[in-house]
Amino acid sequence: MTFTPPRRTAVRPWNHLKIGLFGGTFNPPHDGHLHICDVALKKGDFDFIWWMVTPQNPLKSGHHIPDFEERMAWSRAAIHHPRVLVTDIEQQIGTYKSIDTIKKLKTTFPKTHFTFIAGTDNAMNLHKWEEWQCLMKEVPFMFIARPPAIDLVKKYPARIIHHGDLQWILETKLVDRSSTQIRRERSFS
Repeated sequence: MTFTPPRRTAVRPWNHLKIGLFGGTFNPPHDGHLHICDVALKKGDFDFIWWMVTPQNPLKSGHHIPDFEERMAWSRAAIHHPRVLVTDIEQQIGTYKSIDTIKKLKTTFPKTHFTFIAGTDNAMNLHKWEEWQCLMKEVPFMFIARPPAIDLVKKYPARIIHHGDLQWILETKLVDRSSTQIRRERSFS
């Protein structure tokens, strides 16, 4: 069976599959994002990763962000792995906050097993996410190393949480690249 990006109206193909959810603004997508997906596929035993381009990142609401379709096109151009599917699923289901997305996905795809994937840089901001403690109860998390990984883990605000599944992947080769860095470089060109 050939898999195409998920549609909220086509639930059945995803039943009983293990899906990694990798969400972001992807402004622009870069090697670090691709590295996280590669490591997640190897270490997480996922059937697929849904690369979820967010319509709006609540933590970046004051920033200039290129339009959604442009970021979708950039993401599609960056992905060349058959098990990483660029998706507009958040736009389809009308969510942009992670807690709302997870709850809606679990309702829409009740027989699919989801894990939230993020770089360790997101661990420092997780406490700023709306209902982050509830989110960690709703879905397992996998944080994959991004510089400076060890320092981030030591400072991780949610480290005292004892519920939910939380996995740290730290022994990987680190890719020191960020969308912010790429945007800065482009502005000097």
